Amino acid sequence: RPPRSTLFPTRRSSDLKPDAIDPALLRPGRFDNIVYVGLPDIEARRGIIQLFFDKSVVVVDDWDLVDADDTTPAGALAGMTQGYSGAEIVNICQNAGRFAMRGKRDHIAWADLMKALQAQPHGVSKQMLEGYEIWGKDRR
Repeated sequence: RPPRSTLFPTRRSSDLKPDAIDPALLRPGRFDNIVYVGLPDIEARRGIIQLFFDKSVVVVDDWDLVDADDTTPAGALAGMTQGYSGAEIVNICQNAGRFAMRGKRDHIAWADLMKALQAQPHGVSKQMLEGYEIWGKDRR
């Protein structure tokens, strides 16, 4: 058994909900600010995706397969990621890159992005989002 000084209490990320935080940690003087940051809007999602696209080669083989109002790949994918967190969007992009590597391609195809999008579940439900928003309003 390791010495006690090397043991740290941990919590699963699914337990890190605002209402599960010990009120003693939220007493005045503990934190300067407590800020609620919601899910990214369309422009933030486009920015997250564009950062990934700037570092990668993304090829849309058949634009007719893209069902979106936006005429750019980043904008089209941003429109399809409503309700996803920033981390989930990054994971979609990274998984698309993995799919391209497994296919031994030097570029990410639109099909890779769609496969990654379908494989990524929403981590934040509508009920959770409503709870976070209520919690955030109570903190203002």
